Amino acid sequence: MPLIGSGRVRQKLHLAKLFWILITTYINIDTGFEDPYTAVEQGEFSKCDASCAGPEHVDDGKPSRCILPIFHPPQKQTLPPARGYVSPDGHVFQCIDPSKAQQAYHVVFVIDCSGSMTSSDHRPLPNLPVTSRLASQCNNRYGAVVSALYGFLKSQESAVANAGLNSRQDAYSIVVFDDMAEIRIQNNTTSTTDQLINRLIPHRYMGGGGTHFVGALRMAQQVIERSWYTDRAPIIVFLSDGEDHIDRKSVEDLCKKCADRGHALAFYGISFGTDTWSSSLRLMVNVADRIFRSAPMTARGAVRGGDTPCKYSTAIDSVQLAATFMSISDSLPRARASVLTKTGASARF
Repeated sequence: MPLIGSGRVRQKLHLAKLFWILITTYINIDTGFEDPYTAVEQGEFSKCDASCAGPEHVDDGKPSRCILPIFHPPQKQTLPPARGYVSPDGHVFQCIDPSKAQQAYHVVFVIDCSGSMTSSDHRPLPNLPVTSRLASQCNNRYGAVVSALYGFLKSQESAVANAGLNSRQDAYSIVVFDDMAEIRIQNNTTSTTDQLINRLIPHRYMGGGGTHFVGALRMAQQVIERSWYTDRAPIIVFLSDGEDHIDRKSVEDLCKKCADRGHALAFYGISFGTDTWSSSLRLMVNVADRIFRSAPMTARGAVRGGDTPCKYSTAIDSVQLAATFMSISDSLPRARASVLTKTGASARF
């Protein structure tokens, strides 16, 4: 028997289930009554109709159903099963409690290190543990970016500690580019903030010091595809102080591939120093935003409502740049709030 669906079909099957229960309970099989349902169907009818409310189960092709029989008394939450959880309304499921599940991310930073990034009009933030080192080795725009990234990583490190976790759930990758692109860090889940920052100092060119967005985006796509996770949503933070042509189709292909594989791509574009050369960054964000909005709810993860994690920002100086990175850190949705009540995540029918 196929899995019970929703709407009118589900209502009809529910009535059939009730009919079967009445027949098997009150009619003596010696009268010659022949049950129209197979043993498999009868077994399906005997099960509870409740389903886990987690967004990953919205697709009726993979629901997580209550393992107790139909019309069971509510199970007490004080008696948790060895595997799974008990919902506030007393159903038992063998999956992760959606009220406790936290969204994890694979954050890919794509950082411009072209010749213009060596300009000293913007410098690293003062009074950070890493400031003196940055000032001695890259006291310029690039150093300002690294100090802003340091703030992001420290913020996330603190969040992990405050949550009482032994290690972070998120993975980090960093792609640096001029007219060529290079992966400095790929799919890292264990290094400390200082260890990650060490991979970015000092500044050095990959090619001739130009700016090539297409190559940088292609490298970011390779990183995402090589390290794809079913439980980590991909995010690109793309920063540049300049402009270069970007093909709309290449951005669309990347975003659609991510959505088709189960996670819509979040995209943050940051123009550092000026808004004059921002059309390509805006284009990438706009394409990502459109595809994110059209993605299935299950592919949008913890994001609900009309505000998507696809934003363009201009940072005119080092302070504003650090604030932009912190706002991205603070905006990452964690708990899947759409399924929660004050007492947890109740079952759905």
